[in-house]
Amino acid sequence: MRAVKLMFLSLLAILIVASSGWPLDGKTTHVILLLDASGSMKKTDPLNLRLDAGELFVRLLDRRFSLSILSFHSRVDIVSLEKDPVKERRLLLKRLRGISSNGLYTDIYTALKDVLELTGQQRGRTVVVLLSDGRMDTGNPDRDREKTSLIRKNLLPLAKTRNIPIYTVAFSELSDRELLKEIAVKTDALSFMVKNAREIHQAFTRIFNEIQHPDSLPINNKGFLVDNSIEDINIIVTKADPNRGVVLEDPGGNRYTSRKHPPYMRWYSTLAFEMIGMESPQAGRWKIHFSASEGNQIFILTDLKLRTKAVKNLYSTGDKIVVETWLEEKGKRLDNIPILLRNIDFSASLNTRDRLIKKMVLKDDGVPPDRLKNDGVYTDTVSLDQTGEFLLRVVARGKTFERKVEKIFSVIEGDRGFSKKKDIEIETIDGSSTPEIRDKKEGDGYSWRGVILNFFIINIVAGLTVLIVIAIRKRDRAPQYLKGLLSRSRSLIKRRKDED
Repeated sequence: MRAVKLMFLSLLAILIVASSGWPLDGKTTHVILLLDASGSMKKTDPLNLRLDAGELFVRLLDRRFSLSILSFHSRVDIVSLEKDPVKERRLLLKRLRGISSNGLYTDIYTALKDVLELTGQQRGRTVVVLLSDGRMDTGNPDRDREKTSLIRKNLLPLAKTRNIPIYTVAFSELSDRELLKEIAVKTDALSFMVKNAREIHQAFTRIFNEIQHPDSLPINNKGFLVDNSIEDINIIVTKADPNRGVVLEDPGGNRYTSRKHPPYMRWYSTLAFEMIGMESPQAGRWKIHFSASEGNQIFILTDLKLRTKAVKNLYSTGDKIVVETWLEEKGKRLDNIPILLRNIDFSASLNTRDRLIKKMVLKDDGVPPDRLKNDGVYTDTVSLDQTGEFLLRVVARGKTFERKVEKIFSVIEGDRGFSKKKDIEIETIDGSSTPEIRDKKEGDGYSWRGVILNFFIINIVAGLTVLIVIAIRKRDRAPQYLKGLLSRSRSLIKRRKDED
């Protein structure tokens, strides 16, 4: 009996150490900005507006993200690797501003290959944002075709298998719009085409909306309604005229600009857009003056949230979307405050870029497609009978309360993309495999966590083997040794977790 107990304790010790190593941080989303630095960018983006948009993106991210910035032309340069976008914001912005446009070629294959090698080391969710104004160009047309084929054959299935969406932003007529769209579609992401560099920030804002799903406010007649539950607000406004700034008017009629505003406002101004942030904004209707009609977004932080059933990035014709929405406060659905819910109207609309496809009044009446009457979930359905890109907008509106959720998705015919396969090795042009890239400039080096975990497992197993031998000779003393070992192991693991 004592021998059985001894073997059980031995196995338990191994399992404790093996399963309690360096834990994955499932709450962290690692975002990789992959920016084209080829020489053509000097012509298509002479004012470096893509860097302004990148800075906007950095300013929007919070501590739930880690951010890497890479630039590419004929090779990939690591600008910054896995930084905290809040704590290390100044460093990120400085390095972002240091990106030049001096590359001779545009090697999209090498850029994606190196990024996917890098993501093999990451923990948590990974999202890639690729921006380019060109097409595959190595200076050799045959090599270009071969590398383009390898993107489709190897890199996209690998990204799909790893659940890494690659959002793409194409601008200029020189960009390979079809390839960039295929990269996004086949990795369950979205592709954006912008007509000029001044619109890049709108694409970046949309991508931020996709990866974080922040609460937002609808804009009506260039105004928006702020209620008392809002803790923090970020207002992104596209300028109608780059030579004229945006004016923000509070509910009391006071007007503010980038040059004249109170210290509690965070105001970031560029030629194409302005971003204004503030904590505990005054309740009431605010107004925006001298802005463009498209691209404006109001992101908020609040405990009272509008939630919706998940909408995928890709559908096929004939599919049907069940639109479900509800209000939450501190993570709990509001289904027991009938006065509040009776005073709020829930609606949705399906839109293309140019027109409204369908308007929906969402109901909680228990009549299908609604599942249960008065449970706080408001429902309707929409059928998808045409291909293209669509925007689903869900709005909750009351006298003193407004919320909005938006989701962009594509509808295609036929195959929706790759089925999941086992992880594959990245194949290079010469058929060899390539070792993972390292950020030697920043000294991150190899993954020491795995090395340390293996070290502890090997030593614990070796120690247990010795103890089993001792147990055979000294059965009465072995359990004490094992109990001590288990206690020390738990203490060590706890200390490692605290340090992490």
